[in-house]
Amino acid sequence: TELKEEKTREGREKIITQLTSIEAHASSRTLLWALENRNYQEVHKETIQSLGKVRPIGARTVASLIDKLDNPELRDDVAEALKQIGSRGWTPLIEKLADEREHDGAYYALSQIGKIATPELLKALRKKEHNIRKSTTNLLQLIAERGEFPKSSIQNLAQAFGNEIN
Repeated sequence: TELKEEKTREGREKIITQLTSIEAHASSRTLLWALENRNYQEVHKETIQSLGKVRPIGARTVASLIDKLDNPELRDDVAEALKQIGSRGWTPLIEKLADEREHDGAYYALSQIGKIATPELLKALRKKEHNIRKSTTNLLQLIAERGEFPKSSIQNLAQAFGNEIN
């Protein structure tokens, strides 16, 4: 209720920061409310950063964060929050690669998450959906080009799955 009553950006930021240190269930619920409320857009960045830190992860947290990937101003913060959450945060992104509307945001977030998402990306090479396999191969190549993963390993994987992907 304090967040609802606070009118200044600074006051809202302070309350959001404090929420990360209280009971996870209550803070997640309030942070998600602020994230989904258009009247609180000026603190969405701070809200997203806080949601990446709250443990345990609330059931709606990952889905609400993924929904914000369509906002270019928030993409980096969403990717970082999903990275902080761990595999529970980035695994749903792989399924989004098959969705034409959500592909770009999911691809961007996975590219920012990088190397630590590699085990899930490797598993995704076996998915039936062509778009997921193709995007996963591209992501693994990007990760290798940035030096986060041995390029030879990616090339071997791309060759092994090449007939299925191309």
